[in-house]
Amino acid sequence: MNDETNVNGDTLNITDETVNASSTAEERLAALEEQNKKLYARAKKAEGFIQDSEGNWVKKETKSQATISETVSTKPSDILKADEFKLYRQGYTEEEIDLIMHNGGLKALANDKSPLVLGLRTAREQRAAEEAAGKVSDKSSQSEVERKYTPEQMRNMKPEELAKLIGFANSN
Repeated sequence: MNDETNVNGDTLNITDETVNASSTAEERLAALEEQNKKLYARAKKAEGFIQDSEGNWVKKETKSQATISETVSTKPSDILKADEFKLYRQGYTEEEIDLIMHNGGLKALANDKSPLVLGLRTAREQRAAEEAAGKVSDKSSQSEVERKYTPEQMRNMKPEELAKLIGFANSN
């Protein structure tokens, strides 16, 4: 007596004829229990479980879980990029960062007496001086009086003092 019918290989159906053919309630109960066991087994397999030798359901490891744990680990290139970012945050230019990374990375900066560190320090000081020189306002077009006194100071001067500064007297 066949209690199950496979449709498309995936679905499990008990036909009404099979249930009605069972005459007693005990036989129907046994058939339902068998069907439930088969459905439970199929559901567990679909969830990725396998049955061990003792009959317990255990989760088998899939390839996707293995690759996830591998991708979390830090790669050497990620560490290098992190070091490069730290150097960038410290104010180094791209050329200086390349030079540092080709000469040992952050460890190369640990020795303050190394030629690399001394050269980089000199280059940074030079760059800072050039930037500071560019920020100084150009006062070359102002006269000597305008460089010495602010417009506010000149407005508060008496006319005699102002005339003495300018170099001519008022003819009043």
